[in-house]
Amino acid sequence: MQIKQDLINHIKLRLQEEGPRLRAVQFLNEIPVEDYIDEVVSVIYTHTRREKKRELATFAEIICGIGFAVRNRFSYIRDTAASAKTGAFLLYTFEQLGLVKTFKTRGKNYHATLVVEIVGEKLMRELYISIPKKSNYEKLPATTPYVPWEKTVHPTGSYLVKTTNRSINKILNAEDYPVVFEAINKSQAIGWRVNHRILDVQKWALANKELAFDDIWNATSKEAEKTKFRESRTILDLAEKVRYDTFYHLFYLDFRGRAYPSTAYLHHQGSDVARGLLLRDDTKELGKHGYKWLCISAANTWASTAEREDQLKTDKIPLVERADWALANLETLKRIAQDPYRNKTWMSADKPWQFLAVCFEILNVEKWIEAGNAVELYESRLEVYIDGTCNGHQHLAALTRDKEIAKYVNLMSSEMPGDLYAYIAVNVWARIDARYSNLSKDRILACNEFIAELKILKNILVAAKRGERKEIAKEIIALREDKKTLMDDACVVFWHKIDNIKERRKILKRNVMTIPYGASGYGLGEQIIEDSKRYGIKWLFNIEYKFASYLGRLTYETCEYSLRKSIKLLRAFEDCGRFAEELGDFLSWQVPLTGFPVVQHYVEGRVKKTWIQYGPKVGEKLSTNQYPNTYQVMLSYLEDPVASKRKQAQGAAPNIIHSLDAAHLAFTIASADFPITTIHDSFGCLAGDMEELYSHVRETFVYLYKQEPLEVIAEAIELDVSTIEIGDYNVEEILKAEYAFS
Repeated sequence: MQIKQDLINHIKLRLQEEGPRLRAVQFLNEIPVEDYIDEVVSVIYTHTRREKKRELATFAEIICGIGFAVRNRFSYIRDTAASAKTGAFLLYTFEQLGLVKTFKTRGKNYHATLVVEIVGEKLMRELYISIPKKSNYEKLPATTPYVPWEKTVHPTGSYLVKTTNRSINKILNAEDYPVVFEAINKSQAIGWRVNHRILDVQKWALANKELAFDDIWNATSKEAEKTKFRESRTILDLAEKVRYDTFYHLFYLDFRGRAYPSTAYLHHQGSDVARGLLLRDDTKELGKHGYKWLCISAANTWASTAEREDQLKTDKIPLVERADWALANLETLKRIAQDPYRNKTWMSADKPWQFLAVCFEILNVEKWIEAGNAVELYESRLEVYIDGTCNGHQHLAALTRDKEIAKYVNLMSSEMPGDLYAYIAVNVWARIDARYSNLSKDRILACNEFIAELKILKNILVAAKRGERKEIAKEIIALREDKKTLMDDACVVFWHKIDNIKERRKILKRNVMTIPYGASGYGLGEQIIEDSKRYGIKWLFNIEYKFASYLGRLTYETCEYSLRKSIKLLRAFEDCGRFAEELGDFLSWQVPLTGFPVVQHYVEGRVKKTWIQYGPKVGEKLSTNQYPNTYQVMLSYLEDPVASKRKQAQGAAPNIIHSLDAAHLAFTIASADFPITTIHDSFGCLAGDMEELYSHVRETFVYLYKQEPLEVIAEAIELDVSTIEIGDYNVEEILKAEYAFS
């Protein structure tokens, strides 16, 4: 690419002209620019992705990322200042050639923040995609398998565990921790292929702004639309790049033992766009049950109307009925697969690309059968998945032996799937309705008038031009102050209007899901605000903060009662973390089954102000004795670490749950005699293996809890188990629980 050569030439010229005066970058003269330009491109492209809750990438983050990547590549010692100055030197070339821009903006705390944004989006994407296919470049799919992990430092230079705690990578070894190494090596031995038909349809759908990419076209902001488009476009470009290759991923672990692929964008833990594109390189005959699981997968990925009187979606009905639904709609599924460009009903699926992939596979099987072949002998490459039900709550119910909650998270046999989200929603709105019934008609009328006036002003504020917003904001503040005595009752009236159980469930789903992972009443309210536009409920657009925080607190209070045993255990974990912090310790434990040593090594680099020269020196020196294009940047010096405050208590509960989940995943993979892929609480395999995995995943879950993990972890973190409320649930009941993983 010409732009790549221009970057290389520009850097070389600047090294000659500026390099001699910049001591931090002089090491770059020892290595060819061609040998590290790809690292720079990758850091800039991947670090500028806007993700959930993520603002623009900061200048400090980008320059440190670039510098660390280049220095690590050539085994230079960690030096934050030198890395930042190196990164700034290299980033400047990208700005000079019109690929990025650096500017100041107001951060969340209204402090001026230096940020970096890509402006040459197309050229940067082409640069990223054009990075040569090679097995030691982790961020891109590798076209040759990675060698297995034999120790914690891989031949690529990567560490097995991404953590600031260096002792963990010294402790782990294949002999003493066989499950850990076997699970990760089995995962990265799996080869993948691109589904050509899906890729062709995706390229057409993106170019024509079809409903299948509706999350892009209906994004909540222009920035969100740009981010989603970039991700989808990059996935498609990467898939085109490896269209005719078998490709692989390098895997690593986080400090809880959870496994992740190093590859960015195109992998099985990615979005529906990415997952829909993937086929396994190996094949497996469908056997006796494989076609049934393809049908179940169709129902699971459709996850929409089943046209039933009870209005349940296809992923919420019994497994037999899911398969029956697919067979009853077989002709429709085949028509979709025959011409997805005209028969577009697949675009309404919950996971449209994975659903379409199943339709294609079902059509292939039907053609195989029509040709006179036995369905059992069909060789399939398509993975199908089964998912846990509120997996964090499954672990909490098993830890506390809570029979009441076990049935709602499907750890017990039942005719229909349990629904914890609906259970909590019913209890929350019962409290809302009870409070509403105590309000007088006049009070309700006054609240409705206040809500209507507030909604009008909020809608005007959102639509107003920048210069008009200040006056409207003043009106809103004045209205709130004037109606302050109405606010609590207005919250009740506002939420009482949501009378559809499906909408109630949808609003609380994320709240309930995150309870095991440290969510607070305040945090639940923040979630409701963040998701208010995603619910698709017009009543919640531009929601008043007080209304959302009210429901968040009420939901947490309801969970304290309805999930009593779980909440008490979570608080006990937090107390252990708080005590460890008071002692100046890092909370640590070993996870049953894998023995993985978890250490909450929460540290921060000591933050120091550092002057960073950005480009050649220009103008006269300022009173600071620095040039106008020299920035004072706050850098975190990880070579000078300090313990993070309050993280031991905040992290204890979610990390214990995640570590148990990780142990279950790893042991399930390691103990199976066929390849399994995992996505947190989701387990995938070829359709011909799913009948076995369906049983295997339950057996390993039971085996985990027969090791009494609560007692094992409690001893390590000095938790008195006698203070925990334990029920009489028998974990072996999961062996007969049809919907635990389904």
